[in-house]
Amino acid sequence: MTKTLLIRLEAPIQTWGNSTGNKQRTTAMRPTKSALVGLLANAQGRDYNDDVDDIAACTYAVRADRPGHLERDYRTAGGGSYPALPRDRHHGLAADKPAWLHRPQTANLPVKNVAADKPAPIAGATPPAGKANPKQIDDTYLVDASFLAAFTGDDTLIDQLAHALKHPARALFLGRKAQPPAAPLFAGITSHTDPVDALSTDGEDNTSPRRIWYTTTADNADSTVIYDQPVRFGAQPQRTARVEATTTTGDNTQLSDFF
Repeated sequence: MTKTLLIRLEAPIQTWGNSTGNKQRTTAMRPTKSALVGLLANAQGRDYNDDVDDIAACTYAVRADRPGHLERDYRTAGGGSYPALPRDRHHGLAADKPAWLHRPQTANLPVKNVAADKPAPIAGATPPAGKANPKQIDDTYLVDASFLAAFTGDDTLIDQLAHALKHPARALFLGRKAQPPAAPLFAGITSHTDPVDALSTDGEDNTSPRRIWYTTTADNADSTVIYDQPVRFGAQPQRTARVEATTTTGDNTQLSDFF
């Protein structure tokens, strides 16, 4: 027998990405299956190298109740110099530094090297080897969004996952550790054997247009191949492809063009 677990994914900021970069980190417009499998495994207290085949075998779908919007956060870390603090002067740290550390009337100390870029001048002079440009970080977030995800699988597994969401072994977050959920993750269990059916009927207002993404075996013009079917996590994570299609609930003529 099978049934469906519903998971509420709502937070001020979420990130769901299939790729990560040192300087630029983007987000998908909806939660990925790989991320949700990892979240459920983490809730159960599984180790990063533990097997997740049972969770990954569940059928997955997700509905956008509030699609949210994208925001970009560009920042730098390290590089340059900073004014020497009184304690630095007291201990002679600034006074013992070479001349290139000093601006007119002001002593400055170098910021810790956090990047492997070419050295940059500090206070108009050439710094010693190892002092580098700032590390640039360019993040994109999904802001003020709310999703309802559905996992359909074996009764026993679904009950175990539901218990884990209600009593997680570790802190859970929506994409990154600084992004905790704003609402309880556990949203119920239904007797539906198809996650799309569960998402199409759940909710007080079933007439409002909402988009649903679901896994399919059909190859048609509306389907897309995405690589978020997890095989393993750990030091050498691996994901494989699955075919995804979309449908809508309610009057889709009113659906936003956000997607």
